[in-house]
Amino acid sequence: MSRKKKDERRAEKITQIYDEEPVTPIIFNERRKAPIAFKRGKEWHCGNETCGEPLLWDMGEGRFKCGHCWHDYYL
Repeated sequence: MSRKKKDERRAEKITQIYDEEPVTPIIFNERRKAPIAFKRGKEWHCGNETCGEPLLWDMGEGRFKCGHCWHDYYL
């Protein structure tokens, strides 16, 4: 194969890669806002509806973390 054909094929492959849709997780949705934590009783809960156990861990200094989705909250 000539050098020109190799360069053309390489350029085609690169354009195909960049033209494809990027792989995103199923849960990801651009229109959604970040989950908002809420307080139920004395405990803080994660606002993400997909979390199985929405209780937040107190990391100190007003920082909380969800044990399921690992989202950080600063409350």
